[in-house]
Amino acid sequence: MHYYMYHLSDFNNATRYLSRLERSIYRDLLDMYYEQESAIDGTDMPILERRLLIRSTEEQQALAFVLKEFFENQDGFYFNNRCESEIKKYQDKLETAIKAGKASGDARRKKARKRQRVEPDSANGIEEFNGRLTDVEQTLNENTQNVEPTINHQPETINQEPVINTQDWRDERFEEFYELYPNKKSKGQAKVTWNHVFIGNKTHSKPENPEELFEQIMVSVKAQTPTILSSEPSFRKHPSTWLNAQAWLDEVSQPPVNHQSSKPQRSTPDPLAVNAKYNVPTEMTDEEKRQWFAGEVASDIPSSFMESKSS
Repeated sequence: MHYYMYHLSDFNNATRYLSRLERSIYRDLLDMYYEQESAIDGTDMPILERRLLIRSTEEQQALAFVLKEFFENQDGFYFNNRCESEIKKYQDKLETAIKAGKASGDARRKKARKRQRVEPDSANGIEEFNGRLTDVEQTLNENTQNVEPTINHQPETINQEPVINTQDWRDERFEEFYELYPNKKSKGQAKVTWNHVFIGNKTHSKPENPEELFEQIMVSVKAQTPTILSSEPSFRKHPSTWLNAQAWLDEVSQPPVNHQSSKPQRSTPDPLAVNAKYNVPTEMTDEEKRQWFAGEVASDIPSSFMESKSS
């Protein structure tokens, strides 16, 4: 196998309790397993240790622990169920691709034979025509046999759509998101969380339409920016926190507005209490009361009231 699918979350969950040395040796064993498409040969342990660059006693102990923990020993050969399953899938797809290539070659050869049955105007034309067809048939056959189908082979066409949700695609979209997000903190952690959103993990499910999810996230960031900025700087969500909380699904709330009047307003007191405190004449008109309560008079008591009081 030229490559294999590395499931980041599966590996991390399965090896969380290992030391860094043990995790490194386990990765080397997986690489060896997939490259040779067969179980690890442990019948001659010094040879295996040499192939894995195992030198110290500590490394030998780590190798022995990893083999015992993740592999099944059958007469000195160490088998891994996950590796066997992935290799079987790869070989099945490869066999299907080879059969499809042979069927395509057979179809082209049949078509060439039909063209050979066409009779040209002269005998020389027949020989020349058949000779050309024989060369074409041979070329087609050689191309069919020499081209090795791969598991990830995808024919390219003029109208082929760009591949989405690849690492390059996610990296480009993350930069757009981070540029837009109003609180630029912990960019590295934010990028890790961004990948989890689009490839899936225990918290996030892999989206069926990554482009639609990206557009939804960008629209939500724009809509929530005023609310994020209205909170205290120390309480503003980091981009990683915002993504982990799937905040693009939140309802948009408007930040509180501080309504300040250019003119101070008096609270409206009880008229009877005002009359008792300031000895306001009971015959003051409703308009005079309204002016006083609304603050349209500079002094506390309208001048007409004060004149009446002094007299």
